[in-house]
Parts: sequence; structure tokens; C-alpha cells
Amino acid sequence: MQSCTKEYSYEGGNTSSVASGSLQDSLGNCKLIEVKGSYQPGIALTGDNYINVQVNITETGAYHIFTDTVNGFYFTASGFTGTNGLQTIQLKAYGQLLVATSENFNVHFNENLCEFTIPQDSALFTFAGACGSAIVNGIYNIATPLDESDTVNILMNVTRPGPFTIQTLTVTGMLFYAAGNFSHTGNNIVTLKGSGIPTATGNITVPITVAGTSCSFNITVGDDTTSGNLYWQFTADGIEHKGILDSAIVSIVHNDLYPANKIYELIDYGNPYTPKGAPISFQINLARNNKFLTAGAYTPGFLGSRDFVGYVEHVDITGNLSTSTTLPSFTIKVTSLDTMARRVEGTFSGPVIDEFGQTHTMKDGAFQTYFKK
Repeated sequence: MQSCTKEYSYEGGNTSSVASGSLQDSLGNCKLIEVKGSYQPGIALTGDNYINVQVNITETGAYHIFTDTVNGFYFTASGFTGTNGLQTIQLKAYGQLLVATSENFNVHFNENLCEFTIPQDSALFTFAGACGSAIVNGIYNIATPLDESDTVNILMNVTRPGPFTIQTLTVTGMLFYAAGNFSHTGNNIVTLKGSGIPTATGNITVPITVAGTSCSFNITVGDDTTSGNLYWQFTADGIEHKGILDSAIVSIVHNDLYPANKIYELIDYGNPYTPKGAPISFQINLARNNKFLTAGAYTPGFLGSRDFVGYVEHVDITGNLSTSTTLPSFTIKVTSLDTMARRVEGTFSGPVIDEFGQTHTMKDGAFQTYFKK
């Protein structure tokens, strides 16, 4: 007479026993855990998402290897092993990411525990607009090492957030580099930091490639004997801005509101070392009613109600900063106005306003230029 009994066989093994082993080597170090697949928020994980875990089996039997649940997903595998020794076991992923970020997981096997990291997928991005409308900051001179003020701002269109690295070729001793993490899609400004020492003067073209698309920006490298004659600089919101000034224009005009009055005016136009047509500018304007321009302090005001007016404006892809009569403490100090040498120089600082009505502070402002003949 034959009775029914439960079968304890699976793929030739006896599943009534539990496998023993370790995730570590003889020195107690965790063995390599290999991550496979792409991990993006909101996208269900598939068979392409798994990890390979190295396990040293010391006693055959059934096993269950799993991870913690982190950021909405986890890895697990169950089965039977009939052989001892080092084996690779595949743990499949289940669930989906909630947010885009790198994650640390713990793998559990019996009393063993090992940690591994799934890094955030690299960002996907391209140049925004015409090669990102590169904005070059800083003053570049031959044989002079680039410093922290020598940077290039480039606008990128990000379609997948994540870590990124951008690096230009080295051209005449200069290289520009940036690394970071895009936190959101859409337009993002990347600041490439310059390094190296320029080995040539002139308008230097620096190529840059992103996502298979090549672009370039121009760096104007000056000569030590002429650098600094025409310049402007200031710091706002912790960012230093520098550039060159065109020769100053001095004029005498009549005030439309007060026709009998003469306005003595000095205007400087400038920009950083950027390609022609880049959306950036800098301007200083000084004016006096019926009085010659002299060295001294100038503050924002109306010509009809004040003796003088001082005006500074800086425009770039991040917005417009300008002086305002509502912020009268801004001061332009003309330290030298030499009509014989046709040179004017000075400093400026104080609160300015942006195009959204927010107040910022310009610090360490300075300028120097020459009158046109």
C-alpha cells in the first residue's frame, strides 16, 4: 500500500535544508556587487534592472537574498543551490524610483550584510539656443595664470536631471571645466571654471562638445603692457564680474525739461570678453546740470531736482541690475578725471535693483577708461 508524502526535491536538491555562506571574503571585505540597468523616477523597473551578488556557499540548500526597500524599489532572489563555493546570484529589482537621486542599499543573506550604491543616472542635456549663448567672465592676459574670476557661463537644456561633467579642449594653455548635478529639467546655467596659463594673445576660439554637438566661445587674451587700461569690475551676490570699457563719450546737451540748462555728460559702454552680439552689457553714466564734470561722488537722482546723477547698469542672461532713484545710497566716486590725459577712473558700490524689483548690492566696483578724441 502506497501513501502520499510531500516531495522535498527541487532541481535535484533537498529544499528542507537552508543554505549557509557569506557575502564577505576571508578578510571580512564585501565582495563585488554589480548593478545593471537604468534607474529613473516614475519608470517601472523591468528584467533589465538587477544586481549580481557574489556569494561564497559553505552549505547547500535553499537561499533567500534581498535588500532593503529604498526610494520605492528593492532587489530580491530565492532559490536552491546544490554546490559549494563562490557563486554569482542575480537579484531582480521590483518597484520604481520615487525621486532622482543616488541610493545606498544593504544586501541581506542569513546573518550577512553588505552595502552597495546605485548612482543617479548621468544627466541628459544639450546646448540651449545658439550654443548656449556663452558668457565669458574675467580678464585674460598672456603668461598670467587664470584665477577663480575667469569663468564661462553656458546655458544648457536638461531633459534628464543627474550628475554631469563638461570639459573643453586645452587651447593655447587654457582649459574650462565644470562638474555638478542638474536637479531639474529645462534651462540650467553651467559655470565653467578656467585653468591654465594663456600662451598667446588675440581672440582665441575654445571648442566645446556636448551630447555630440560641437560649439565654441571666444576668449580675448590681452598683452601685459596694455591690460587694465580699459576695465570695469564689481561683485554682486557673491559673483565677481569683470570686463572692458569702450572709450568714454563726453558731451554737452540741453535738458528737454529745462531747455535753458546744459547737461555735461560722460557715458561709458562696456562688456566682458564675449563674442559680438552676446546678450550682455555694462554702462556708467555721469551727468551734471550746468556744471562741469569733476572728480567727486555721484548718486542716482533727477537732473531737475539734483545737481548730478549717477547711473550704473549691468545686463546679462541672469537679468538686469541697475541703479535707481529709490536707492539713493548707491555712490559712484570719480577718483580721477584728467582732461589733459583724457582719462577717467573711479569706484562704485551700493544697492541696485533687478528687473523684478529685487534689491542686490554691488561691492568692490571699479572702472577706468579714456575719453575719445
